[in-house]
Amino acid sequence: MNYPFVFRQLSAVCAMLGAFMFLALPWAIPALGGQWQYEAAGVVGLLLSILVCFITAGVFRHYGSRTLEHIPADFFSKREAVAVVGLTWILATILGALPYLIAGVHRAEGTPMSVCDALFESQSGFSTTGSTVFGELERPDLLPRCILFWRFGSHFLGGLGIMVLFVVLLGYGTGTKSIVRSEMTGPTKSNPKDRIQELGKIVFTMYVVMNVVQTVLLISFGLSVFDALCHSFSTVSTGGFSTYNASAGHFAANGYTDAPAIEWTLTIFMFLGGMNFVLLYLALTGKFTTLLKDTEWRTYVGIIFFASTVILTVGLIGGDFDNYGTADVPFYVSEKPVSDPALQEAEEFYDENVFPEENRQPIAGENPGDRVAIPTETASAAPRELIPATTAFRVVVFQVVSILTTTGLCTDEYEKWSGLSCCVILILMFLGGCAGSTSGGFKIIRVVCVMRSLPQEIEQAFRPNVVRPLFVGGSPIDRETVRSIMVHFTLMTTVFVMGTFLILCFEPASTWGGVTVAGDRKLIDTASAVACSLNNVGPGLGLIGARQNFGVFSEMSKFIFTWIMMLGRLELFVILAMFHPGFWRK
Repeated sequence: MNYPFVFRQLSAVCAMLGAFMFLALPWAIPALGGQWQYEAAGVVGLLLSILVCFITAGVFRHYGSRTLEHIPADFFSKREAVAVVGLTWILATILGALPYLIAGVHRAEGTPMSVCDALFESQSGFSTTGSTVFGELERPDLLPRCILFWRFGSHFLGGLGIMVLFVVLLGYGTGTKSIVRSEMTGPTKSNPKDRIQELGKIVFTMYVVMNVVQTVLLISFGLSVFDALCHSFSTVSTGGFSTYNASAGHFAANGYTDAPAIEWTLTIFMFLGGMNFVLLYLALTGKFTTLLKDTEWRTYVGIIFFASTVILTVGLIGGDFDNYGTADVPFYVSEKPVSDPALQEAEEFYDENVFPEENRQPIAGENPGDRVAIPTETASAAPRELIPATTAFRVVVFQVVSILTTTGLCTDEYEKWSGLSCCVILILMFLGGCAGSTSGGFKIIRVVCVMRSLPQEIEQAFRPNVVRPLFVGGSPIDRETVRSIMVHFTLMTTVFVMGTFLILCFEPASTWGGVTVAGDRKLIDTASAVACSLNNVGPGLGLIGARQNFGVFSEMSKFIFTWIMMLGRLELFVILAMFHPGFWRK
């Protein structure tokens, strides 16, 4: 192991994290929307975290300056690459958690963040999972604006870092040909090393440009610069954090004139974030037919079309889509209620003089004689009515793209849809986006390979001597690649089962608000939480649905979820390899 090389890379990572934390500091300025009485703690937290990052970078740089006589200074093998990537994510998780802890951030009123809370939130940001422990995002007294921006900065770095580290480091030679399939359709024909470096530059440029374009579009639709930047970081990285408690459903519920345009913009960039970045580059440079001929991309589009059609059809028939989304106020009312002061005065008079005494309840802390009218049933501010099919179509497509690309932004409480629709959503959580994208999950190219290899495996049962080549998109897939895909699927299943088992062991029944909890409910909620963590989706079903968060779980469970998110984002093998007994030996 070339430890000096590893230390030098870790030093650069620490310095990059510290530098990026500087970018969060200006958002504490009143001119940019900050309120200093709340931002002071956040600024102190960031500055001290920056100091720790640069001190750590200096220590690693010191040890990285040494050279080993028997190893060239710039030499690195697959083992060094795995060590750099794995240690980078562990180190980033720890350093990224410091601003939350030092600033004294509260995840809910009266509940400061614990170490496990901060590690969970940090890893969720860097792994672009989008799960959160925060129950209140819109109160700067609990979560300063500058710390909130750092939360989205972790999305930006995580979405970019996963691409650059895998392609530039692990992608050297044949390291990740089965994971980053862009090796087959690279933009140049130079030698492998130059080709991979060129690929890294293309990915970096595409990623930054997409963030800039989306930010400009969202600003033009009425978002502030802060909200536009944060949601761009969240969608291009397929992360899922939002600046609002209602996630992306905030805009329609709060009367944004261009709310449909905002949601469609987010949908498009989530879709682009889930694509193979190299194929997207080729399409933008005039080679659009390459994109249309790609089997994975066609399957990606087909899954979105099929899932949206099924959910929309079932939902329209069953009445799944009403005018209440992730916000607790209606975002669509066919006939807006008219405010009539005379009618309001008459209703107040009725409550005061006519409402039966037996239905009046004492006000807490007042004399029993002071009573207030409490109607048996209180009408909502606006009725729950079904939304038009065109609006339902927008809601469904948004949610399907968000879940498939493992982004996790929400505009509706999809866990309240029909059982069939929830089943489709659960399947989408495991599929993920395309290889060479920022999304998590199993990846569609692996699904295609598995589905095409199954008939051959079945045929082998009665024709053991027949050998048929496996082709995907006109390119042959060797048996070794198929075997590695099967191993990956087995590992994902094992981690999913073991993670669910551990959470069930450690999580008390009080998490569900009672001493006794129905076993099926606890199992579904736990399995859903593990699935969305392993596949980096963010929200799940039941206890951690579209409007919920992971803050209800115990400290041990959040610590387990942190490792599950990291395992899922780094394709399992990188982290597991570091725990192999022979990895660190000479």
